[in-house]
Amino acid sequence: MRKFFNNLKLQPKLILSHLVVALISVVIVTWLLNGQLRDIIISNALNSERTLSLQTSGNVEAVLSRVASVAGILTSNSFMKNITSDISGEAVRDSSYQAKQDFYESVQSLIDGELITSIRIFTGAQYRYLEFLNRKNHEVLAPMEKAYGTYWYGILSSEATDFLLCPSLYLSPDELSEEGDLAYIVRVCYDTFPGMTAAYCVIYFSKDSLDESLKQGAPLLNSASYIINSRDAMVSASDPSLSGAYFVSSERLRERFGDPGDFTLTGFLNEQVYTGYFDIENSDWKMVSVIPRGSLLNQVRLIISQYIGVYLLFMALALVIALMLSHSIVKRITALNNQMRDARDGIPKRLDTAEYRDEIGELISSYNFMTDELNRTIEKRDEIAAELQMSEFRALQAQINPHFLYNSLDMIKWLSESGQKDQVSKAVLSLAGFYKLTLSRKDNITTIRQELAHVSLYITIQNMRYDNPITFLPDVQDEILDCQILRLILQPIVENSILHGILEKDGETGSILITGWRENQDILLSVTDDGVGIPEEKLARLLSEDRPAESHKGHGNNIGIYNTHRRLAMYYGEGYGLTFHSALGEGTTVEIRIPAVYSEAPQEASAPSV
Repeated sequence: MRKFFNNLKLQPKLILSHLVVALISVVIVTWLLNGQLRDIIISNALNSERTLSLQTSGNVEAVLSRVASVAGILTSNSFMKNITSDISGEAVRDSSYQAKQDFYESVQSLIDGELITSIRIFTGAQYRYLEFLNRKNHEVLAPMEKAYGTYWYGILSSEATDFLLCPSLYLSPDELSEEGDLAYIVRVCYDTFPGMTAAYCVIYFSKDSLDESLKQGAPLLNSASYIINSRDAMVSASDPSLSGAYFVSSERLRERFGDPGDFTLTGFLNEQVYTGYFDIENSDWKMVSVIPRGSLLNQVRLIISQYIGVYLLFMALALVIALMLSHSIVKRITALNNQMRDARDGIPKRLDTAEYRDEIGELISSYNFMTDELNRTIEKRDEIAAELQMSEFRALQAQINPHFLYNSLDMIKWLSESGQKDQVSKAVLSLAGFYKLTLSRKDNITTIRQELAHVSLYITIQNMRYDNPITFLPDVQDEILDCQILRLILQPIVENSILHGILEKDGETGSILITGWRENQDILLSVTDDGVGIPEEKLARLLSEDRPAESHKGHGNNIGIYNTHRRLAMYYGEGYGLTFHSALGEGTTVEIRIPAVYSEAPQEASAPSV
């Protein structure tokens, strides 16, 4: 584990350490607070439910108060006083048509169609005087006989009560389908006979508002609220099926759950629930609220999950901030590490970063200073290497010039003494052209075309010295003739082929073939002779730095070949230079590999025929 952690990159280490610390704190805090949080959340939930239930019961009371106020307006109407004034009905009979019409319109104005859905007055003897008030769209008046078959009439006729709140169970099917879901009934007696009923004023109203209030009072899953009256009739419910499962009779509410407004943990059908009830003022109704303990625990888990989620969110934000802060460290260390790794295979480069005054900034500043110093050293080394290369080139020129010039002048003297004026002229022109190409440029670069011309002149002079023993066969692709090449590359190789290859044969004659082609991004030149070849042991150390200086029959040594290879390797880099292939008695092939770089201004030059 320690090895794994030590091998991690710096940034993963920082992120992992932050995560471990944060997660451990989450686990510890959650474990310590889980029990306390559960009790606190359940207590708060019950208090919230108590407040919500009180609000719901208040809404129910407000609905009943509004219905009761409609009943009060109706019973206090002046025309309604005429109905109750005497049993004979003379007051009703003698009322004007306008008074009757005003009463009808007053009743219609009390019906809003949302809460109050209908109003009817069931009366006895006066009905024959009031029947004309009925309209096709609404019969306000009805004979007392129509109420005889209803449940509510039986209750009111048998009990000494002046009003009755009727659940749907108390209403007839016709009333439920045509008038409303619930009813508020007021019994009106005669003034002259207080114990005799003159009429029943029935205000029908919808229970939709009650159902909606109860649903809002039972927000938790599987919770329920319902209203029952003193006769255990269900008035309204948030969910009828759940309310039936949690039903408790009105008489047993105090026995099972204590005082109104308190929630008590009890069992229903093998389930633990919190149950409380509330009295609805000015009625015999009671509202019961039931909350399953499992729903509260689910809410506890949800709140704890939200707490953990918020904690993790802030932890993620803290990690992002920590990551941003650590990024300035990691990014600069990584950049410095990459630069130092790249410096293994190349020239070190400066880090172009903003200047910081922390420890890493000081480290980068020191690295940049070291890089600048090292680059200056490398530049000086390259300058010295270039000067050394040019010195070696000049040394090679100096090596060629005296020996070759002496032999050439000796040959011209001999031709002149023998009277061969044309040959003298040809030799002088060839020698002049050879040295013009050798010495005319100060730089170290020429073209393959110029090199071939230079070699051609060299072979021409050598043929004149040795009675035409060399056949020169150039076969270089035209597309590479204007490519750049170091000067004096082909001449030392050709010289070696003539002196140590062809002239050492018994017949002292032979041919030299120079071919050239492009291979991808490189150019290959091949110099092939049919001389005596090179022994294997000599071939192995021909280009080695520890090769001994060897001479053969006074023709000099192979220092020119080694210098040529070294110049190519120093100038073009590793992978470029000379490669030898030789077989004794068959000849030698020298391959020259250089990068393909075309000259910006190709020079016209051609090798004369040999």
